[in-house]
Amino acid sequence: MPERPFTDHIYYSMTKSLCGTCKTAVDAKIVFQDDAVWFDKFCPAHGHERRRVASSVEWYIDAL
Repeated sequence: MPERPFTDHIYYSMTKSLCGTCKTAVDAKIVFQDDAVWFDKFCPAHGHERRRVASSVEWYIDAL
């Protein structure tokens, strides 16, 4: 079986967020990358959007 390549990010969890355009509630993946926390969101009307929500993974986890 072939090995799966490593990614440059860590998928942490899911949450709800708002589309940056229409402000509709959408699902967001919480992703850690380059010591920052990002929300990967998808709105059916406006497509994919990625926003940084914290500049430190350590701070984000401590704040939970």
